[in-house]
Amino acid sequence: TLQRDDGSLGGWLPADGSGTAEQPLPPPPSWKVAATVLLPMFCVQELNRAAILPALATTEVWAALPPTVQMFSACSWTAGIVTVLLLPRARRLMERIGFIGGARGCPDAAGLARSGGTLALLYGGVVAFGIAASEVTGATGAPYRWDAARKRETAQQQQGASEYAR
Repeated sequence: TLQRDDGSLGGWLPADGSGTAEQPLPPPPSWKVAATVLLPMFCVQELNRAAILPALATTEVWAALPPTVQMFSACSWTAGIVTVLLLPRARRLMERIGFIGGARGCPDAAGLARSGGTLALLYGGVVAFGIAASEVTGATGAPYRWDAARKRETAQQQQGASEYAR
């Protein structure tokens, strides 16, 4: 049986089941779903950039993969982590601050202004945390496959030159 999408970006944030059988709550508008997904997506991408991809770039197996396969792999685990682990928590957070939910699936203008401000602070906080973590760890960017390969090649050339000079 085919199920019809309820308009919430493939059911990422479907109607929460509250409301009544006669008047179920609609899913949040797509732009609110996107704003909600951005928070956990950014966090996982930061983890990829600062820790996971740099660690993988030092392995021969990862370095041997074509960039397209590397990108697909990173997108796959990112989508899984975001969808299964983090998105339900992000939804609860957005409902708690009043960004999504309510009788019409959207708060009134004053509630939207308050929750939008809170959301902006959340976004600013995760970006600031990412910048601070980058400064502490020195992870300013994930080395790509070709960067790692180039560094190895340079090191081998320098080693060969020093052995030749002996």
